[in-house]
Amino acid sequence: MSRLLPFMLLICACERSEPKTDDSAPDSAPDSAPDSGESLGIDEDQDGFLVPDDCNDSDPAVNPDAREVCDGIDNDCDGLFDDEDTDVFG
Repeated sequence: MSRLLPFMLLICACERSEPKTDDSAPDSAPDSAPDSGESLGIDEDQDGFLVPDDCNDSDPAVNPDAREVCDGIDNDCDGLFDDEDTDVFG
């Protein structure tokens, strides 16, 4: 047993513990986007357009440079849908 004692101490000394965090300090970045959906400076869908210019930042096919098509979606973010839009494609 006396031979195992140094190894047991070494194992106990090497246990890793999670670093303690101070939950009272504010985070440098929010975990999620604000409820309003206007997370300025973020490009969630990585299409090159930021909110609020990108009216659907979860779909890379919807952005100000997209073609408006008849699919029930404002593809080009101009506030007009399908037949309402004069530059609809298809």
